[in-house]
Amino acid sequence: ANKKQNVDWYRRAWDAHPYARWRFSIDGLPKDSHKYRINQDGKFLFKMMIKSKFHLHNKPMWQYIVFKYNQDDIDEAVELAAKHDIEFYLIHSGRWKSIDDPLMPRKEFRMRTQ
Repeated sequence: ANKKQNVDWYRRAWDAHPYARWRFSIDGLPKDSHKYRINQDGKFLFKMMIKSKFHLHNKPMWQYIVFKYNQDDIDEAVELAAKHDIEFYLIHSGRWKSIDDPLMPRKEFRMRTQ
């Protein structure tokens, strides 16, 4: 599907359910989200998140899981969300395979499991 078809799909979905709560899972800055969510076009999804505000009655939510590659971009993401009047939801995961997991963020960004 091309981008125009994707935009049309979103518009139809928003217009069909304008009171729905939309949560966009973009882990990191839009330019980097594909590092975890393979083949995700974070820039396109961010544009859709902004466009959704003109169709929905509830603010869209940007869900951001902290990983090693995005841990230092949180402040910039929070500012970007605020600039566009988007709700920001930060998630600290505890799903690391081992202490050597290349995606695991620094200790201060990990969910406490004990």
